[in-house]
Amino acid sequence: MFGYVDSVITISKCQPPLIAPEELAEDNISTAATSPGPITQASNSYTDSLYGVAFPLLAIINQISELAHRRKDRVDELSELWFRQSAARIKMCLEAWEPEIVSPLQRPSQNQELIDAAYAIQWASILRLHQVVEGYNRSDRPVIESTSKILDHISKIRFGSPAESILIFPLVMAGSGCQDDEQRMMVRERWMVMERTIGFDNIYRARQMVEAVWKEVDEGILDGSNDGGVKVNWAKIRYSDFPGLVLF
Repeated sequence: MFGYVDSVITISKCQPPLIAPEELAEDNISTAATSPGPITQASNSYTDSLYGVAFPLLAIINQISELAHRRKDRVDELSELWFRQSAARIKMCLEAWEPEIVSPLQRPSQNQELIDAAYAIQWASILRLHQVVEGYNRSDRPVIESTSKILDHISKIRFGSPAESILIFPLVMAGSGCQDDEQRMMVRERWMVMERTIGFDNIYRARQMVEAVWKEVDEGILDGSNDGGVKVNWAKIRYSDFPGLVLF
């Protein structure tokens, strides 16, 4: 639970995690050694409820947040080289990740929805990593591809599915990369359903933030700001206008 909350805060605020994944792993081993009975089923239950089959991505997302925090250190050619090499290693881990088999106790349809949600989070993480390294240009090919992949996987998840509870981060990332009104409509429609079925305040505020991003994009198209609306920094909008917003 702590690892989950830690990851939520770090990706939302571009801060390094409070505790390293290795320390959490050591703590899990210690807990298993002192537990009077098997904990496998409990662990599966926590994994499914907190993060679906995308739970192993927490450690990689923490690395992205750590890298985002280190952007201030890009001051010369050597530090830039280190930064890009670190990003390349993280990207390699993201692209190599595959979802594990979901609990057989769940219905096949629920399993597939968790898998699609996991892939949406994977592509959202790839998009976020690109933004951390290269900035917020929506016309970049990785942004276009990642946004399309996120929305493709989310479209396979039925409205009202339990998997919707872990779609805030992917939807924010897809919203930041939307290329046209059709993609915006897909994001907006899912937000509105989640507001009714889940109802947490962070879902409503996240949608408000995405709408604020789109407003700045549209204003840029009209007046030429933000390179004609192509380069709108959603993280800056979150920081200045939506403090405390958590993306999960």
